[in-house]
Amino acid sequence: MNQLNKSMFTRTACFCEENVFLLLKHKSIPDPSKTYAVFVSNPLKSVPIWRQSKGDPVVWDYHVFALIPDQKNEQEMLVLDLDSTLPFPSPLQQYMDEACPILRDNRYKRFYRLIRGSEYIQTLASDRRHMKAVDQAGNTVWNAEPPAYAAIQTETSEFNLDRYWTMGPEDVGKSEAGFGSVYDEDTFRRVFAGDRAQ
Repeated sequence: MNQLNKSMFTRTACFCEENVFLLLKHKSIPDPSKTYAVFVSNPLKSVPIWRQSKGDPVVWDYHVFALIPDQKNEQEMLVLDLDSTLPFPSPLQQYMDEACPILRDNRYKRFYRLIRGSEYIQTLASDRRHMKAVDQAGNTVWNAEPPAYAAIQTETSEFNLDRYWTMGPEDVGKSEAGFGSVYDEDTFRRVFAGDRAQ
């Protein structure tokens, strides 16, 4: 794998799920089956994440980044977050410490849905309806400027993004083909970031 840098990838602000979709399909990612798309959210759809280009922190309704194995040590995982001000890529442990520090307020406790990259690029569908609103004149407007390319859809779905971002305590430990597995914060840190402090 060649040295990765952000300029290699397509990024549209506020469309992180599509950014990761395109990243995982990029020719610089040789084997998507060894990668993950990671959704971060919670029942309130309010997850603070630090070291973001939009602010420090930003409280997102959900956020998505990619995980890839470190080619020098495949036991370690690297984060590719096109919205982060951290190094690109970042070791997962560093990303968790600096971007997703442990919170004392359980209302904002994060949950993580991990989907194999090879499944994600076959399953994601978004007609971008979640980014539309109706203004005072009754016109449909965009909350953020959409990507110039066509919306991502499958043969069976125009929109299933809500199935990725929906997660809470009752979903932990559950798996679904194409939609991955849900972890609470402690388990995600322990299993993927090698965090033994929990």
